Amino acid sequence: MRALKLAIAVVVIVCGIALVTLGGVGVYTFGTSGTVTLATEEISSGPDAHALVANVVAVTTGLPGGDLLGKATIGARSQSGERLFLGLAQTSTVDQYLRGARYDVVGQENGQWKTLPVPGTSTPAPPRDETFWTRQAVGSDPSFEYVPPTGGSAAVVVMNPDGRTGVSASFVVGYTSSTVFPLSVAALVLGAAAAAGGATVAYRSRSRRRRANDGWPDLPPPPADGPGQ
Repeated sequence: MRALKLAIAVVVIVCGIALVTLGGVGVYTFGTSGTVTLATEEISSGPDAHALVANVVAVTTGLPGGDLLGKATIGARSQSGERLFLGLAQTSTVDQYLRGARYDVVGQENGQWKTLPVPGTSTPAPPRDETFWTRQAVGSDPSFEYVPPTGGSAAVVVMNPDGRTGVSASFVVGYTSSTVFPLSVAALVLGAAAAAGGATVAYRSRSRRRRANDGWPDLPPPPADGPGQ
């Protein structure tokens, strides 16, 4: 029985430590505001390129059920303060829109952001004139909530609003949740309580086993004071 109690206590301690770790990561990453933002370095297209295009497979924080806990956003940031167009659409639709035009595909290679030029000579129509965008925004720091297009992979496009060549921007991905911080605090409290409780049970179990191995029987509880004592 003592061995079983000790095993259960160890499991409880491990679970408590896991909860404390998870809660600590949540508080450290999201803070009290429940928001985390990641931005790339500034990425510049070639001087004759009309757009920066990045394929978006999924926007996620790595949290199970992240889409249920909060919302993700995609943005672009102009370091010079120039106005930018930011659009989201199906990859196939973006390919058709930019077909024949020169643009740069953005990706990572060995931890570094790189651009791969796609040759072309034609000039695409100004992006704001198109109606196929699932989401779009214009400004020096445009952003929108990420809602994946149906029927295929998504691409995020950064252009000058008038479609002229030469684009420079940082891609920004954010995640906001009003429940991450309270859940992280709850995990810290429950984890600490579980670890402390499991450690107490384990200590008492080992102490009793040590007394038994030393030939000392467990001492009976002291008698209760009777009437008149």
